[in-house]
Amino acid sequence: MRGTWTILAMLGSGCLWMGALSAADTPEVASSAQSGFEWRDGDKVALIGGTMIEREQNYGFWELALTRNIPARNVTFRNLGWSGDTVWAESRGIFEPAGRGTSLHDNKGYGRLIELVKEQKPTVLIFGYGAVEAFGGQPGLEPFVKQYEKMITDCRAGSAEGVRVILLGPMELVAMQPPLPPPQAYNTMVTAYQDAIRALAQSQGATYVPLSFPQARQAEELSQLTDNGQHLKGEGYARTAAQLVERLTPAQPRTIKTGDEESLRKLIQKKNELFFHRHRPQNVTYLFLFRKHEQGNNAVDIPKFDPLVADLEKQISAAVE
Repeated sequence: MRGTWTILAMLGSGCLWMGALSAADTPEVASSAQSGFEWRDGDKVALIGGTMIEREQNYGFWELALTRNIPARNVTFRNLGWSGDTVWAESRGIFEPAGRGTSLHDNKGYGRLIELVKEQKPTVLIFGYGAVEAFGGQPGLEPFVKQYEKMITDCRAGSAEGVRVILLGPMELVAMQPPLPPPQAYNTMVTAYQDAIRALAQSQGATYVPLSFPQARQAEELSQLTDNGQHLKGEGYARTAAQLVERLTPAQPRTIKTGDEESLRKLIQKKNELFFHRHRPQNVTYLFLFRKHEQGNNAVDIPKFDPLVADLEKQISAAVE
């Protein structure tokens, strides 16, 4: 794999593209308008988090927006999200019981995440946690912050030297029709988690990016953004992408040289699909685990996804100027 990397954990339509940078305008290191975050040529970005992160790979709007607006060249992305994940990586267990052990031996799902980060060697880590943990209320806040700090430390240790960190804030829920419950109690609690993550970012020398649920004027529009008041659909990702652009880039989009935005997004989606099969292959039991004696010989094919992903990344980088 080429270049350096950046790890993201959560990052549309609507006034995303406001101009273009020529090659001469693009510095080797460029900072964004609001946060001062610096992007570097060849950055490797890894997104780490729960459902919000994992589902973004299916739509690609966040990555499209960042690809167009980051001034640096050849920035690549890896989506390491996992639905329902927490800072304890409980969802990442396979056949082991979920655990919150303090060591990698106690919690194999957490250990898998750290090993995956070591394999990718990102230069930027973007984390998106807190949405699930906020259901734990006030008693869960202190353990959450302590474990989040540990996750950041462990992922930094496995990343490229000088890795930069971005922490995304969890979003409030929006009110939906019954039987979904009213969101007020959760939203009060998630505000406390947002504040804690903001403070954690400051103590870690990380960049904090607050995210807010897109506003809908009527129920029909809301149905295009979400199906449950918590998880985004395609239009929801398209709109929240603008928030990432505003905080993390100069919001001066580069020109698409080949095709259009939709064709570029499809390249991104295809790249994400291939990388998903690379790091989360089907039939993992037969390929790598306790039934590998039956079909483990097929595991040799999994690394063959790597050149396919790299080729699509070259096409994505070549599509913008």
